[in-house]
Amino acid sequence: MTFLKKMDSYTVYIYTRFWSQFFFTFIFTVNLLYHVKVVGLDPLQLVLVGTVLEAVVFLFEIPTGFVADLKSRRLSVIFGYFLIGAGFLIEG
Repeated sequence: MTFLKKMDSYTVYIYTRFWSQFFFTFIFTVNLLYHVKVVGLDPLQLVLVGTVLEAVVFLFEIPTGFVADLKSRRLSVIFGYFLIGAGFLIEG
C-alpha cells in the first residue's frame, strides 16, 4: 500500500506525463494503422484528417483555458483527458 500514499505534485506530474505520452503514442499509432488498413485512406487524406484534428485541438484549447482560469486547472486537465479518451472510443 505504499503506492497509495500521498505523492508530491512533482511525482504526480512525472507519472501523468509519462503515462499520457505512452498511451497517446500507442493510440495515435493504432489510429493511423486503422485509417490506412480499415478505412483505406491515402497519404493526402491522412494529412487532411491530421489537419482537422489539430485545428479542433487548437479551437478547444480556448474554452478549456477559461475552465482552468475560472474553476480549476485540475478539473480542466481531467476533463481534457476524458474528452480525448471519449473521442478515440467513439472513432473506433
